[in-house]
Amino acid sequence: MSGWERWNKDDYHPNFARRARWRKKRVGYTCEKCGAKQGEIRLSKSGRPYKVMAIAAHVNHDPQNARAKLIILCQTCHLEHDVFDHARKIKRTYHRKERDKKLQAGQLELPLKFKNKPRRPHKRRKDHD
Repeated sequence: MSGWERWNKDDYHPNFARRARWRKKRVGYTCEKCGAKQGEIRLSKSGRPYKVMAIAAHVNHDPQNARAKLIILCQTCHLEHDVFDHARKIKRTYHRKERDKKLQAGQLELPLKFKNKPRRPHKRRKDHD
C-alpha cells in the first residue's frame, strides 16, 4: 500500500478500486464539486501548499453496494462530503479508548451476571359462587 492509500479495502466492495479508476479517467481526474485537477498545487486555509488528489467517494455512503454511484472529489471536498461519518467514527473511537483506559486502571466495573431464581407460578384463586 502506498502512503496515500489509507482506506480499508475490507470495508468496500471488491470492485470499488476498478470502478474508482474508471470514474477518475472519465472525469479527467477533476473534482466534480470544485473543479480542481489532480496534481494541481493549492493553498490550504493555513496557507500551506498541497497537491490535489482525485479521490472516489460514494454519493450515498454505501461502500458495500456493488453498483453504488461514485463521485470524484479533491481532498477538501471529500472531507466535507464525509464530515458526519468522520465525526461519528471519531466519537466512537474516543469513547472506546476512554473505556479501555478506565478498564486498565481498574476504574470500570464489568457488569456481573446473576442467575435468576426460577419464579413460582401464581396460585389461582378459586372463584366462590
